[in-house]
Amino acid sequence: MMETNTNTDMNKNQTETRNVRIDTTAPKVTINFPLKGENYTSLPLNFNVSLNENGSVKYSLNNGVNNFTMSSTDNRNFNATNTSITDGTYTFRVYANDTSGNNNFTENATFNLAVPPTITFG
Repeated sequence: MMETNTNTDMNKNQTETRNVRIDTTAPKVTINFPLKGENYTSLPLNFNVSLNENGSVKYSLNNGVNNFTMSSTDNRNFNATNTSITDGTYTFRVYANDTSGNNNFTENATFNLAVPPTITFG
């Protein structure tokens, strides 16, 4: 919308209205793999997370002591492969942020890994 005002000396002033949207909403995180409560018996584990908007994602298996960056080709779907994890119970924690700097550190999935031993006859 454009508004023009003129005073008695014929000076003009034009004002334009602009609407600005400020993003204060954290990204929605969906953990596609691993699934909560699942038991896995083989490696590699191919972790997969998606966001509802552009952003970046890291994950941890030890409450943030070690964080790993997940890769993406579209900034919405993220992947990471782990080939060296040992047997045990883990909590896959996601640390996501969007391009406006909003964070979502609330999503996690606890899972179990028990890879059967390989028996070699020889």
